This record gives sequence, structure tokens and C-alpha cells, in this order.
Amino acid sequence: MKELAKILEDDENIRYATIAKHNNKNHLITTTNYRIIFLKKGIFKTQFVEIPIDQITQLQMETHVISATITFLYNNQLIMIEKVNRLTSKTFFESMKTQQPFEIEKAVVEPKFFKTQQNENLIKQDTNKFEDFVVKRILINAVGTKYENRDKTLLSIINKMKEDELFVFDKYGGLKNKEIIEEYYDEPVYEYYSESYPAQAIDYEPTNEFDPNAIKVLIGMDYDSLQHIGYIPKTDNTTIHDLANKYQFIMGSTIIGGKYKIVATDDNGEEKVRIINNKEYGARLTITFFEEEGTSLLAANKIFDFRGQKSTC
Repeated sequence: MKELAKILEDDENIRYATIAKHNNKNHLITTTNYRIIFLKKGIFKTQFVEIPIDQITQLQMETHVISATITFLYNNQLIMIEKVNRLTSKTFFESMKTQQPFEIEKAVVEPKFFKTQQNENLIKQDTNKFEDFVVKRILINAVGTKYENRDKTLLSIINKMKEDELFVFDKYGGLKNKEIIEEYYDEPVYEYYSESYPAQAIDYEPTNEFDPNAIKVLIGMDYDSLQHIGYIPKTDNTTIHDLANKYQFIMGSTIIGGKYKIVATDDNGEEKVRIINNKEYGARLTITFFEEEGTSLLAANKIFDFRGQKSTC
């Protein structure tokens, strides 16, 4: 808590604080009247990330047996907080809702893991109303990406993104090798951490010889150049079919896999950071199903730069 006190503004008030997981690491997560602060204590120093509280949208909570998961969008990126104590999760969730305006000069920040875009696509506070129409949000990895050269298709899209300078974040999350050794000893740190593909869609494939309920995943540089890169896992086909037939939906996708850094011990017993040139990439999808009334909020506030598509078959 001493580290937290050092970064608080004079007129900043703590609403709530709890220990929970973010990116598979325990953080002290604090909500204030200005921002959400993710504080992670390392061996030699404490790292923190801050997100302006009035720039988060699609705030949602899912409760489990003993914990809860809270998700929201910030700068069109999905942020997930896991292992929140279920008994206090409602209070924590309510504390993340905007209650007073956030000054623009404080909103324009560039934390280590998330880059903001100054005065660009600022989202109106009333877009949180969209959550009233959300029925379900599914996070899932596309499968079958290694067959029929689909991994090469993904690699070519990623190379084109690099050529066109479409990446938002610093490579390897902006982490230095020393920080990786201190905080991510046995975990890979990927080059394109949290980067989003430019365009994505799903499409039914009723002629699939193995599964008539198969759902293809398509990725591309835009919606005119979508390419088949894999499938929704078979175990989730029925759920997505049923939801897509009843509700509207939108999609996002992020890069998973690829080149990464990891800590290894050399012949002298010293810890060094190695770069593993893995060329196998995948796609993690976020599919949000919502009632038709929510469409007007999406159009009016331009919440998304992506869209979902479903076949008319």
C-alpha cells in the first residue's frame, strides 16, 4: 500500500482495492475516482498500469462458484480481471463505473502495457449502457490453424500488419530483459502481446463432412480479404449457433503464439533471456452477443472497429 500512496494524486480518492489476477499474475487492483490502477510488486521494483475509468466500456462480470471474472474494453482491447473474491465482487464491480468526469490531461497516459491514443476515438460515458443489452460474451481460441497452410496465412497477415505499421503496442509488452527475468521466469513473453487482427468474421459450414454445425473463422487485413484460418472448437458450435440465431453479435480477435522471450539458464548457471523464433500463430476471439436494441449505441458511439458476420446459409 505504500507504493500505491506514492502514485495517488492529491484529489484522488480510493473507491475499492482488491487482490486479483490480471495476465495470470496477482495484482493489487485499485479503483479511484479517476482511474483503475494495476499494481504488481517485483523483486527490485513495483510496476503499475493505469487506465482512465471513463474510457472503459462494456463492463461485465461473470460469477463462478468461489470467484468472479470482470471484463471490459479499453482502447478496443479486452481487459480481463480474474479470481476476484465472489463475496466482494459486486462492490468492486460497481466501483469501476464512472461517477465523475475524468480530466483530459489525466486521461492521456501511456502506461507500460497499454498505449492510449490522444484525443482519438474518445468514447462517450453513456456507452456503458450497451452492457444492459449484452447477453453473453465468449472468449475462445480458433482451432485447426495448423492445417492446409492456414498458419502461413496468419503469418502473411501479421507480416503485412508489420509492413503497414499497424501494431499498437511495444514488442514484448515493452518489457526489458531484466524485468522478464524478475517477473516472468517460467512464462513466455510474446512479441505481439495483445495485438488485434484488422478484420475477422465467422461463417457456417453446413457441408463440412465431419461436422454439419462447423463454424469457420476468417481473418484478414480488411473485410474484403478475409481468409479461412481455422474453426470454432466443436464443443462450442451449438452454443454459438443458438446465440447467433437469437441475437446480434460483434467480434474482435487478438494474435496468440509466435516469437517469444523466455528465461533460460546458461552453462555458467546464469539466467539469460532467450528468443524463441516460433512461427506458429493463432487467433483468440471475443464474440459478444447482444439484443437488437444495443445496435443504436454501437452506431452512435463507434465503440468498435470490428464487426461480426454470420452466413445466411
